[in-house]
Amino acid sequence: MRDSRKLQNMLRIARCVRDSDYPSRADLAAHLELGPPAITALVGELIKRGVVMEDGSAESKGGRRPTRLALAPEYACAIGAELSQSHVRAAKIDFRGRVVGRNTHPNPRRGDAGAMLDALREVVKPLISDAGRTLVGIGVGVSGIVDRASGVVASFPGIASWRDVSLARELGSRTGCHVQIENLVRAATLGELRYGNGRSFRNFVYVHMGMGLGLGMVFGGRIHEGAAFQAGEFGHMVIIEDGPVCYCGNFGCLESVASIWAMVRQAHDAMDKGVRSRLEELRNETDFEKTVSIIFSAAKEGDRLAVNIVQRTFRHLGMAIANVVNLLNPEAVILGGALAVQDGAAQDELAGQIRAHVLPGVQPSVRILPAGLGHDAYCLGAAALEFDNLMSDGRTLLSKRLS
Repeated sequence: MRDSRKLQNMLRIARCVRDSDYPSRADLAAHLELGPPAITALVGELIKRGVVMEDGSAESKGGRRPTRLALAPEYACAIGAELSQSHVRAAKIDFRGRVVGRNTHPNPRRGDAGAMLDALREVVKPLISDAGRTLVGIGVGVSGIVDRASGVVASFPGIASWRDVSLARELGSRTGCHVQIENLVRAATLGELRYGNGRSFRNFVYVHMGMGLGLGMVFGGRIHEGAAFQAGEFGHMVIIEDGPVCYCGNFGCLESVASIWAMVRQAHDAMDKGVRSRLEELRNETDFEKTVSIIFSAAKEGDRLAVNIVQRTFRHLGMAIANVVNLLNPEAVILGGALAVQDGAAQDELAGQIRAHVLPGVQPSVRILPAGLGHDAYCLGAAALEFDNLMSDGRTLLSKRLS
């Protein structure tokens, strides 16, 4: 019983160090309601085992400067991967949540599930070799409908033949590693919660705005997944009755009018009707990032069609996000994805639309922030799945003497 309590308290300390910005021993004692002698002894053992390390000194509030604590980066590492419509990429992440290696692989956009799995295996292979014995596993953020518990991806956007692929099992058998999967947007949300702009909040929403749309929700410091692991299908909120058909089979979904693929379709439809525009460049462009750049560059230069498409997109997004804020009353809205990193009037339009439609009583309590991790959010969040598994209980954490 005594050993069990000790392990539990060591785990609590490790988690608190993970979730705090360089806490001191006194900070841990106050937060965890443990006496200073107990904290000193437990922290000492964590340092001895290589889980935690001392990392400089904090400012003094009178007396000696307190020693800061942090997770020891070399204790463990994980590989986080992104498998999306636009990218197949991976990163090696150290135990402190820092990117220490990267790799990308061409995306077989018109391939089948087997081709995508092969690309995923190839992108993680050199990182596995580099990680050695400290590797705890691979996490993958995946576009599409994901059942995290079973490791199955039911469907993947743009690949009609993809049906109920056991991605975790297949990748595990091809690499010999422990593998977990998660919906791409929830992976990014976990990344922001652990390492990004979500660290300061217990309740926030992460809005992904890219080729598709998605929503990650954090309540009480935990990711909300929903009863069937499908929470956050923001892009399939119906906002225009009898609007454009969506690939899900419904009409008027937000994603069918306010995502990057919707913007491209709108441009093509207009130009097919004789509208002259700089967006003619889009006709032969298949690269996701170049597509975004063409649309927003044309808008900044005053191209009428591009300006109208961008403004219309951000109006729809702003109203939809405001509806989410009014419904959930989060502390913060974190905006991520390719549409969130554009500068200029479009961003002002988005923030203005959100503020214009949020209830007056809610406005003062909600902050609107850009994502803090950029494109790394997906890989960082995917890797965090494996670190969370490592820190699921004290025995698992401390029995994993990796180096």
